[in-house]
Amino acid sequence: MPSFRRRSFVVFALRVGAMLGLARALPVSAAGSVIATDAASPFDAALLDALGAAVLPSELGEQGRAAALRRFSAWITGYVPGAELNHPYPAAPVTQLPASPLPAWQQQLRELDAAARAQSPGGFAALDLPARQALIAQSLAGIKGPDLPLPIDAPHVALGLMTHFFQSPQGTDLCYRAAVGKAMCRPLDDVHIAPRALRPEDLA
Repeated sequence: MPSFRRRSFVVFALRVGAMLGLARALPVSAAGSVIATDAASPFDAALLDALGAAVLPSELGEQGRAAALRRFSAWITGYVPGAELNHPYPAAPVTQLPASPLPAWQQQLRELDAAARAQSPGGFAALDLPARQALIAQSLAGIKGPDLPLPIDAPHVALGLMTHFFQSPQGTDLCYRAAVGKAMCRPLDDVHIAPRALRPEDLA
């Protein structure tokens, strides 16, 4: 994974699909298309989809993007602050998960929408992609820390969504253009077999 500058991170996320040369293999999503997430999603579906369309690779297509947003929402919904982390027995101290970033992320989405209403009455979801990307870049300006943090450590919802996807099995598959199946077990007899070419359904 290359080293990113903070200001170029969003641009990288937007261009990664094109660099992989998958445009003819996978469907390209329509900019601004609203995709409903799971009913239990803690985010406004239209705002989250508008964010996803702006920062996730367009080569995911609408179905792939919707799946990535569902996984992101399900992960943060199921997050349990204070849960004990795995640790070596018996000497290492017990550590717990930090507080959930969900309230801050929800507020950041609302702030993006409020800022967008100065440009369009329809808010963030009604802006075209360049305008949305510009607002996101402004929101990320001045944020310090790793350019690709762990999702739970992401100080902004845009970073949380991007890192959650890029560190997922689907993100790895997209980077390698193959069904690598990161963190998924395969029979030992199959380890010598090269992963097959990536299919659109692998990202859904």
